[in-house]
Amino acid sequence: MKVREKGQPGGIGKLVELYTKGWLSYSLKWHFRATAADFPRGFALHAMGDFVGDGVWEFRQDGEYCIVAYDWRISAEKPLLKKLTWLLRAIFSASHEWAMRKGLESQELELRRRRGEQQVPPPPKPTFPHNFLSNKILK
Repeated sequence: MKVREKGQPGGIGKLVELYTKGWLSYSLKWHFRATAADFPRGFALHAMGDFVGDGVWEFRQDGEYCIVAYDWRISAEKPLLKKLTWLLRAIFSASHEWAMRKGLESQELELRRRRGEQQVPPPPKPTFPHNFLSNKILK
C-alpha cells in the first residue's frame, strides 16, 4: 500500500495505491480515492484499476463492540478475470475467500497489537512460493 496523495484534512481526496494477491498466480493492481469522510462513523471510497466501483464503510458502537459494515460494489476489470470468470468462477471465488480469511486474520492480529498485547504473532505469510517471491521483490 502506498499513499499517492494525502488529500484534504479529514482524508477526502486521499489516493492510495494497492497491490493485492490471493493464492492464484495473478495479482491485482488498483487504487482508491476517499470520496467522503464522517469520522468516526465511516467513510466512502472509489476504486480504479483492476477493480472499479465504490465502497462505503460504516461504524457504530454497540456496547463494548464496534459494528462494522462495508458495502463494496465493484467489478473486476483485469482482462484475465473478465475473460475467464465464466469458466473459472469457482476457483476465483475460492481464492477470494482465502484472501478474505487472511485479511480477517491480519486485522485480528493488528487489533491485538493496538490493544497493547505483547506476544502477538506476525501476520500470515504468503502461501505459495510465487507469492513469497513477489512480496520480497516489492518490498
